[in-house]
Amino acid sequence: MTSLVSVVDAPRGMPVSPVAMPMVAVDRVTVAFGDLLALDGVSLEVETGEIVSLVGPSGSGKSTLLRVIAGITRPTRGRVRLAGSEVAGPATFVEPEHRRVGLVFQDYALFPHLTIAANVAFGLKGLDRRVVRRTVGELLERFGLARYAESYPHMLSGGERQRVALARALAPQPRVILMDEPFSGLDSRLRDRVRQETLDVLRETHTTTLVVTHDPSEAMRAADRVALLHDGRLIQYGPVEEVYAHPATAFAARFLSEVNELSGTCCCGRVDTALGSFAAPHLPEASPVRVCIRPHHVRVTDRPTGIPAMVVSSEFLGESDRMMLEVPGLDRPLCLRTFGRAHMAPGHRVFLDVDPAGVVVVPDDDRPA
Repeated sequence: MTSLVSVVDAPRGMPVSPVAMPMVAVDRVTVAFGDLLALDGVSLEVETGEIVSLVGPSGSGKSTLLRVIAGITRPTRGRVRLAGSEVAGPATFVEPEHRRVGLVFQDYALFPHLTIAANVAFGLKGLDRRVVRRTVGELLERFGLARYAESYPHMLSGGERQRVALARALAPQPRVILMDEPFSGLDSRLRDRVRQETLDVLRETHTTTLVVTHDPSEAMRAADRVALLHDGRLIQYGPVEEVYAHPATAFAARFLSEVNELSGTCCCGRVDTALGSFAAPHLPEASPVRVCIRPHHVRVTDRPTGIPAMVVSSEFLGESDRMMLEVPGLDRPLCLRTFGRAHMAPGHRVFLDVDPAGVVVVPDDDRPA
């Protein structure tokens, strides 16, 4: 996908409803490229001032959905509304430049021949020069870039260029900011700092934001709600804590974090496994299920009443150890995370407990583990 930054004004005369409504409403949107369904009936709503992460593997439809909202891609079917006004539908299509949407993409696409101040002022054409000068000055000051006003993009670091791109996107006061992998080009330490600075500004300005990322950790750290996409379909959408604690499918569980997966069958509202019996009251009787257990919910215990296991391998990760254990009745090693314990060498025999509160039982969605 070609990277760019574009900020556009709203259409004149667009009706404003006094009734509170979502800032962004995507209703059963499908995008087909020949026989390929890039999006397949996706529906979601984003409230004013909310930050939503669109997360999923490559090719899941995240960037396509962003382009549909921006007006770069026309939906094959479905509707898109911004602040209650339809901008895409069977008989409607509002051009990108009339949607008052800001886009910030991966490589920032700053104009190399323009100064930093001129880059930020680019979306403010037609305004009084004094207004432009004041707006640019305030944004550069807010992002700690005032001293670079007369510098050029190549003279700035990656993190500084990212801040310039965001300042340029915010200058015309867009209703919605769309960001496609905006932090992926930064090293890990810088990425954390720049992401937090960016989120602070977006929350201070109460800017409705959708952020595309393939990194589930970043998605959960950055957003109020998470939309998980796969093969063009919306798998799950909800508050970060809810989606993490209660994934709807095995795919959702394994994408959002590392999990141990065990197959089983629901019987009388429970499923029996080599690691214990777990409640599954929400699943149909005799249905195939996956029991998903995150590594940090498996604990080493000294009690011989625990589940016997043997350490196969142990990897020191600084704050924790990641161990693989052989457990009778399991056809693959079990992953466990220990914090603040002595390193356990291969061959060490232990007993395990599983925290039932951290176990998720979901329908078997027939995807490989």
